[in-house]
Amino acid sequence: MIPRPVQPQASLSDAVALGDVDLARRLLADSVDPDEPRVLDLTPLMRAALRDDVEMIEVLLTAGADLQATESMGLSSLHIAAQSDSRGAVEALMRAGADIEQRSLNGMNALENAAAWGSLEVIELLAGLGADLNSRSEVVTQGHGYPRDEGPTPLGIAAWSGQLGSIQILLELGAAVDATSSAGNTPLLIAVFSGQAPELVELLLEEGADPEASAECSRGCSLEGTHDVMEWARVLQRTDLVRVLDRY
Repeated sequence: MIPRPVQPQASLSDAVALGDVDLARRLLADSVDPDEPRVLDLTPLMRAALRDDVEMIEVLLTAGADLQATESMGLSSLHIAAQSDSRGAVEALMRAGADIEQRSLNGMNALENAAAWGSLEVIELLAGLGADLNSRSEVVTQGHGYPRDEGPTPLGIAAWSGQLGSIQILLELGAAVDATSSAGNTPLLIAVFSGQAPELVELLLEEGADPEASAECSRGCSLEGTHDVMEWARVLQRTDLVRVLDRY
């Protein structure tokens, strides 16, 4: 079979978008840069990760694609695969040596991204590959004038994002239900002051979250000082959450 000629206008971006591995191989054999062109700031490897295109990922990596390259928000191919629940892509990237603890500019690693987006298969996979279920994100950076390592754990991030499924699987895998950020916020506190659904709050309570947990808020808070979960629910006028908390 005679191979199709590479059209002058064909790019690696086209090959990735089409999932055309043969075209990608021919372009790369002609010394095309495996990290260009970027589309919406995503490298070809990032876009292949988004598509969960394992074969394309392997072709790009063999050609020297930068595994740790990031887009403008500091997201790597692994971050992107994690948040899109691209299990095959995560496996391929990890086999190639992706850094499981690489953090984006908002301070999150791949597991934390997966928790925020509800990527349940990837959460389970990353946990099995050694991701720390109770690590603190670095959401607040020195660039903002605050210390690093002040963010919540993956469970706290899932609570903030309203991801009930992420919470369930993280708890099943052994995440600490009351692990706090440096500011003292437990996932339950985070769920209440971020206004989540009663079902999410009740799940945390059923799994042993402390209904009397309290934390101090001193920076830009509507309720400054040290307050417990119930006080937050009341000040936010969440009578539905107050009813749930009253049962525990």
